[in-house]
Amino acid sequence: MLLIPCITDHRVLSDPFMRLPTRKELPDYYEFIKKPMDFNRIRNRVRDGKYRSIDDLEADMMLLCKNAQMYNIDGSLFTT
Repeated sequence: MLLIPCITDHRVLSDPFMRLPTRKELPDYYEFIKKPMDFNRIRNRVRDGKYRSIDDLEADMMLLCKNAQMYNIDGSLFTT
């Protein structure tokens, strides 16, 4: 049986990843992240039938996670 820990403070951790930051908001983001990805882009690709397989969808999800880990410092809310 898979147990998922309960989050009791009701934070929505996906919000910062719904859209990419602008260059004004995070000017150095695009220096570190060469292939940006956000949930809006993934949603649009699903809606438009752009993914040929579940593996393609998984690759974009993994890219989003990898970008978050690369840009955010160890131990931050977004890398733990």
